[in-house]
Amino acid sequence: MKNKLSPVVKWVGGKRQLLPMLLERLPNDISEKTYVEPFFGGGALLFSLQPKKAIINDINEDLILLYKVIQSNVDALICELKQLENTESIFYYLRDLPKKDPKIFDSYTNIQKAARTLYLNKTCFNGLYRVNKKGFFNTPYCKDEKRIFLQEAKLLACAEFFNKNDIKILCQDYKKTLRNLNESHFVYLDPPYDKENKSSFVSYTKYQFSTKNQKELKDICKILHRRNVKFMQSNALTSYIENIYKDDNFYVDIIRATRMINCKGDKRGFVPEVIIKNYKK
Repeated sequence: MKNKLSPVVKWVGGKRQLLPMLLERLPNDISEKTYVEPFFGGGALLFSLQPKKAIINDINEDLILLYKVIQSNVDALICELKQLENTESIFYYLRDLPKKDPKIFDSYTNIQKAARTLYLNKTCFNGLYRVNKKGFFNTPYCKDEKRIFLQEAKLLACAEFFNKNDIKILCQDYKKTLRNLNESHFVYLDPPYDKENKSSFVSYTKYQFSTKNQKELKDICKILHRRNVKFMQSNALTSYIENIYKDDNFYVDIIRATRMINCKGDKRGFVPEVIIKNYKK
């Protein structure tokens, strides 16, 4: 019986609310595949599936360092987090440290850096991980000192899953992760969404995902298809995305997703998205 697992971070574009729609569209032979997710983020689908073998990747160095520390030394991470308090002054000190005093930040251990990432994620406004063009985290404080940033049981469960299974954690360009895959792999693609959709958010890192990158990803999907690699992709419902995927016999399903992370309340709610596959269920 699988343990209850859930994402350890709140991530913009996270797929917790879409899990039923994603799970029902997975291929029937998913249990026989090595699961690959090159835009990992919060990892809701992986934690729901709990595959025995997986390759996860994200270009966000802070996020991947957090996952690696959870995998290698979760007890030390928990101890580090226990030394922190949810206050506005501590939040802004940790948030601005890489910019104001980079020497001190560079002296931080990986455990301290991972604790900082998780602390900021849990105590910032609306759980919004956002960076500027220089790569500095710039989301303001939540102003809710009752918010819990240490969920010990969740971290321990995540660490147990990472260590009891063959989970490879990478931090590189997504294209490298997709090289040399074959029919023994299943790929779930959750890239930064096409920006024609005004509800899209792409400031996860200082590297922006442009329309050109969307076309590049589509070409890679064609390569995966030729190699008999099954894939499923989530993206925004835009005219551009519909247009570039319509002529290659891919299966495009339109769904309604709930997006609650926005600085303006009237911009939250249901938005149309697509799920793209290269196989029939």
